[in-house]
Amino acid sequence: MKPNPTIKIITQRTLLLILCLWQGVAYTQEFPPNDFKEMRSEESPQDTFKIIQYQRDPDDLMSESQIWLQANKPTFKTQLLFTFSNQAAWLISPDENFIAINHHVTSTDGMLYIFVRGQDGLFKEVKKDFREVTHKLMSKQLKLKNEPWFSHEYCYADYWLRDGLLLGHLEGSESGAQFLKPWYFIYNVRKDQFSWDLSNINKVAFGRGEPK
Repeated sequence: MKPNPTIKIITQRTLLLILCLWQGVAYTQEFPPNDFKEMRSEESPQDTFKIIQYQRDPDDLMSESQIWLQANKPTFKTQLLFTFSNQAAWLISPDENFIAINHHVTSTDGMLYIFVRGQDGLFKEVKKDFREVTHKLMSKQLKLKNEPWFSHEYCYADYWLRDGLLLGHLEGSESGAQFLKPWYFIYNVRKDQFSWDLSNINKVAFGRGEPK
């Protein structure tokens, strides 16, 4: 009697599902994704997970790409984090609780996305248009009479500080008429607040004994 290939496929998928559940996988899509090629990866600061970018057609920059988080420990869950075209880069916070993604959408647009780790081990997106918000804050802080309009505008993360504080910037230009050099801001993810003052951050920098 010949083996039934359908049963073999079902068995393989069942074993994969059991393995995923054991590893704490958010099994909403197949991992690794079919018909995609792994492009690059990075281990998290404490090696508890890995970020991997897959692309459907490496020869076509605008083909679909996916950024996955692969769990190395059961306190995290494997999940599809972000889907995009063109280019994107990620920044993982030192405590591994936050991930920022800079998406170069087109030559004229750059967007910032932030993900926060929940108690269930999954990362969830902060629902905020950071470019729009920081544009308004920039206009207010610089005391501009009217909000400027830029044909090229980018909002990107630069560096994770500590305790969920992100250093980022906004920049833009409009056909030689006006420009905005990188205008820096600090975003407190935990409190959902923006700041430009480092004093509150630096006041806890010095201590005695071993750092916590």
